[in-house]
Amino acid sequence: TLLCTSCKTCMARGGPDLLDSLNCAKCTGELQNWEEAQRQKERVFHCEPRALELLERNSKWKTKAMGAGMIRPFLLLASMSPEVRNQCAMLLGWTFVTKPYFGDAHQEAWEVISCP
Repeated sequence: TLLCTSCKTCMARGGPDLLDSLNCAKCTGELQNWEEAQRQKERVFHCEPRALELLERNSKWKTKAMGAGMIRPFLLLASMSPEVRNQCAMLLGWTFVTKPYFGDAHQEAWEVISCP
C-alpha cells in the first residue's frame, strides 16, 4: 500500500501494476461512510470462530460453488477467519473491507473463487 495521493492521510492500493490509481477508498467514493466501515471491520475481524456453522450454512454462493465443481475450495475459504480470507483477496488485488458483502463468508469465498 502507498499513501493516498489525494488526501495524504489514508492508504491506497499501490504497486508496480497499480500506479494509475493511488487514491484511497475514501477519496474515490468507494466508501460513503469511512467510520462505519472501520466499525464493521472491527466487528467482523474480532468475532468468535464459527467455522462449522459456516460450513453447514446453505446459500446461493454455496450452490454456485457446488455447480461449478468448486465446493472444496469454497468450503476451505468459507472456513477461514475473516482476516485470512481478506488476505487471499488482497493477494488477488482487492479487499473485502470496502465491499457491501464484507462479513458474509460465503459471498467472500465465492468472489475469490470466481474472480477473473
